Amino acid sequence: MEKEKENSIENPKKNQTKKSYNSKTQNKFSKRKESKKEEKSLSEKYKIKISLLELENEKLKLQLEKNNEELKNKAIEIQQKAKEEIQKHKDENFSKVELELTNIKKYGIQKFFESFLIPLRNFELAISAGEKQNNPAILNYVKGFSMLFKQIEQVFADFGISKIEPYVGQEFDAELHDVFETIEDEQLKDKIISVKSNGYKLYDRVIKPAVVVVGK
Repeated sequence: MEKEKENSIENPKKNQTKKSYNSKTQNKFSKRKESKKEEKSLSEKYKIKISLLELENEKLKLQLEKNNEELKNKAIEIQQKAKEEIQKHKDENFSKVELELTNIKKYGIQKFFESFLIPLRNFELAISAGEKQNNPAILNYVKGFSMLFKQIEQVFADFGISKIEPYVGQEFDAELHDVFETIEDEQLKDKIISVKSNGYKLYDRVIKPAVVVVGK
């Protein structure tokens, strides 16, 4: 004991150095421990961040897949609408062409008949004038011409041409009749008083309106 005390007294610097060493060692261990704790904490944080990033990445993938599916469906919808629109235009154009062809077939004779109207009208007037004659020979000719005129009208009827034949007392129709003149007549107001000439229709289309005198 005395020897130890002596050593202790004799070597105060040595003891102090030893204590300092021990303190530094403890500090180092403490710092290492803290460092390891910090490293562990940082590692945990990075793991959490990585997990969050992976989760976000999965969300983005799902959203992208959803968007791709929506775009795909939208593209299919647009394509279908385009097909329907194209088909609609095709059908409309086909209908127009078909209607035009039908009208050409239906009304193709119109110009020919219009050019035939004046000679036909003159022929009709000649027959009417001949029927007023007292000469039997002329009446026989008129009878033959009248039969011929009816045959011509029948041919026109076969091609869709019909006669507009107004009569006295009939209501005036601006679509079928042309006014030759108007005469004061309270009893036949807005009605036909006399007929100047018959008209003609090609199916439902008026080619030549009938000419009439109308009361006012």
